[in-house]
Amino acid sequence: MRVVNDPTCSWCGEEEESSAHTLCRCETLGLWEFTVMPFGLCNAPATFERLMETVLKGLSWETCLVYLDDIIVVGKSFDDHLKNLEQVFRRLRQSGPKLSPKKCHLFQKKVQYLGHAVSQEGIAVDPQKIEAVKGWPVPKNKHDVRSFLGLCTYYRRYVAGFATIAKPLTRLTEEGRRFQWENDCQQAFDLPKKALSTAPVLSYPLPTGREEVPAADGPCISDIATSLASLMGMRMRTTIVDDRWQPTELQKDQEEDPSLKLIIEWKREDRRPSWQEVSPYSPTVKSYWAQWDSLVMEDGILRRILEDKEGTQERRQTVVPRNRVAEVLGEIHSGTNGGHLGVAKALEKVRERFYWFRCKEDVKEWCRKCTVCAASNGPQRRKKAPMRQYNVGSPFERIAIDVAGPFPESEAGNKYIVVVIDYFSKWVEAYALPNQEAATVSDALVKDWTCRFGVPLELHSDQGRNFESALFQNVCETLGIRKTRTTALHPQSDGMVERINRTVNRYLAKVVSDHQRDWDSWLHLFLLAYRSAVHETTGETPASIVFGREHRLPCDLMFSCKPGDDVAGEDYNANLRRRMDEAHEKVRHNIRTASDRMKMTYDVGSSETAYQPGDLVWLCSPQKRRGLPPKLQSSWEGPYEVVKKINDVIYRIKKANGGKPRVVHFNRLAPFAGDNAEAQVRELQQLHPELNFEDFVATHTGTAKARFGVTREEHRDLFTVPDEYALAHCVARDLRMSRGIASELQRLFGQVDELKRQGGRVGQVLELRSDQRRLYYLISKEKSYQKPTYRTVW
Repeated sequence: MRVVNDPTCSWCGEEEESSAHTLCRCETLGLWEFTVMPFGLCNAPATFERLMETVLKGLSWETCLVYLDDIIVVGKSFDDHLKNLEQVFRRLRQSGPKLSPKKCHLFQKKVQYLGHAVSQEGIAVDPQKIEAVKGWPVPKNKHDVRSFLGLCTYYRRYVAGFATIAKPLTRLTEEGRRFQWENDCQQAFDLPKKALSTAPVLSYPLPTGREEVPAADGPCISDIATSLASLMGMRMRTTIVDDRWQPTELQKDQEEDPSLKLIIEWKREDRRPSWQEVSPYSPTVKSYWAQWDSLVMEDGILRRILEDKEGTQERRQTVVPRNRVAEVLGEIHSGTNGGHLGVAKALEKVRERFYWFRCKEDVKEWCRKCTVCAASNGPQRRKKAPMRQYNVGSPFERIAIDVAGPFPESEAGNKYIVVVIDYFSKWVEAYALPNQEAATVSDALVKDWTCRFGVPLELHSDQGRNFESALFQNVCETLGIRKTRTTALHPQSDGMVERINRTVNRYLAKVVSDHQRDWDSWLHLFLLAYRSAVHETTGETPASIVFGREHRLPCDLMFSCKPGDDVAGEDYNANLRRRMDEAHEKVRHNIRTASDRMKMTYDVGSSETAYQPGDLVWLCSPQKRRGLPPKLQSSWEGPYEVVKKINDVIYRIKKANGGKPRVVHFNRLAPFAGDNAEAQVRELQQLHPELNFEDFVATHTGTAKARFGVTREEHRDLFTVPDEYALAHCVARDLRMSRGIASELQRLFGQVDELKRQGGRVGQVLELRSDQRRLYYLISKEKSYQKPTYRTVW
């Protein structure tokens, strides 16, 4: 290594005449103007750095690194050293800067550069800086603490957990905090000094896919650059070209592609065949043939020239063979460069670089099947099932119950409201309670509802823990009440009581005091007002439906009015029964009419399609995980498999890779379009259209040949196959591998727990890596004792 220093860094940049007057200095003999860039200008460092980068353009980051007036030149051998140094000196001679021989360190195996000791072993802390840290006096004020932290922070990469260690010192520098040196501050002061004294030598990065360079050869410039950038808090992006995308490999794949092979042969012969010759071939070949003038061969690779509308610019697109389309789409849409930004942006990125037949359709299909996008965005149009009607025919036959709150704790200690409503008469009861525990809710239901109105035939609620508890279930069972519930996260199934909750909230917001602690004293007046008001659905007041007469309200006494007709007299019972029968019949008719009208409105845009057992679906799950920001969480999860269709709108589903079954509403489901992993299988089928399932079964599923052919005939021991060959094996989804080849795989490679963490459904492939070998497990059946589904294997 060599380090050279340019002492003329601030005196070599010539100033423009138009800017010279801004650099005037008043001296004894008059005004003097600088003709070169002086010290002290705020933009001088950036200007000089830009100048040096221009001087060493093409060499920087290849044979040398430059930071202002410090240049480091490396080489893997002495001859390589001389060559690189000659290039740097030639550039400096041509541009004019001068070097100080005293500050040039040549032919060194270890140099000091930017406060670090750089050698072929790695990068370490500059020993001079370590001595400065060791001899640092105890800080007396905040300024001293900031100076010490500034030096230590520069070397924080050498100290594990530096932020935690230095936390007491960092707190001392906060604005408004009084400076007080305590024991924890002294420990935080001593620990970095001790850690830096024994700081390790950080090795150079070893990019994936690159063979390790022997220590004798030394590191390359990119290793030093990456390590220094990391230590200085900067990030340098390095791109390593995959071997599969080297020109030779790409050319090989193009020549093996059935469609491109013909085009390449014709191009090399410089012969465009006639339509009669092309017509028997596939649409892919015909499409490329139609673009004959746009296709060219460059360095053995087929490319397409695309001009803009004006014809002033052109792009050279690489024609992608079919077996690489999935890789291109995966990187451009789902990779670090893609960002899952949708069809339009992914398509533009593809067209900027690549081309293949039906490119646009493949991009749309890939984005549609991207599980990350689907989980985050959800379906473009949510499906909803037709409305299911549930009407009752008499009062207190079916009731709904729910808990509203919490509200501000009232003066009586209440925080919740238990709301109970009758489906037929719309009679409402509301009980203020101190808590919503199952025992409290059950006690209110029995004492305040059942003892006054009798036992209902059916009680409907949501899936709150108080209603699903064993205590509440036992109460319903003892009283002979049929308990029903809504599906999870679908409050529309209990819409009537939810609507009443909103009405109660709006009423209380209008009448409570400023301190809001008297809300429970207004509930009784609300119930009186609601029960005596005509309901839009029934056309009657709840009081008249239940009692056969209207409530006498305070306003009736004030205005001397009678609420309704007087039914007293000798035939009171008969008249009351007749009136109530007429009222109930009218209510049944009105409920049925309102229900039909509501269904007609709701069913606009509803879907009659249904999911069948075995279908894969997405599940809308808007519940957010605690501790995580809701904006960054996905609302859809899956895929789930439909286990059973319970009724028109209710389904039982479970995770495709196993899990507890769940009962959900149709409106929370969306079709699962598929996984992009299937694209590889689809491409293989397109590359080998001559294969079919029947031939596969006839060739590969014979009892002796299929099970023992590879193991006993071609290789006495399957595991003597070279490491570069992958092993594939069919397993059951329960991953029980206790016999035959499966037991040998488990004994030699293990990692069954890793397979279980990957999960999977029948038809998916699990992947493991053992040393240099890849292991693939194809899930071909549900249980280990079952026969494999050979069509799934196919």
